[in-house]
Amino acid sequence: MSRNEEWMMSIMRFNDGVTFNTDGELRVERRSDGYYLVGKGMLCPVDTPEEGREMKRRLDADAATRAEKADIPGDDSSGR
Repeated sequence: MSRNEEWMMSIMRFNDGVTFNTDGELRVERRSDGYYLVGKGMLCPVDTPEEGREMKRRLDADAATRAEKADIPGDDSSGR
């Protein structure tokens, strides 16, 4: 996949002319039709900026929990 194709995958264009760049960290964006949580390849409509920040907090916490679970105790893959 070329660098240009990777870039194009992070852009979402809708028939009404609205465009979102889903690259980068999660953030709340306001558009003419409402608020969205955007980033990490995702686009989620939210009712308020506060709801977007709460969703971001939950997604970040979930990612941290999954990362901790991936580090399984007793896993001897480190060679120790």
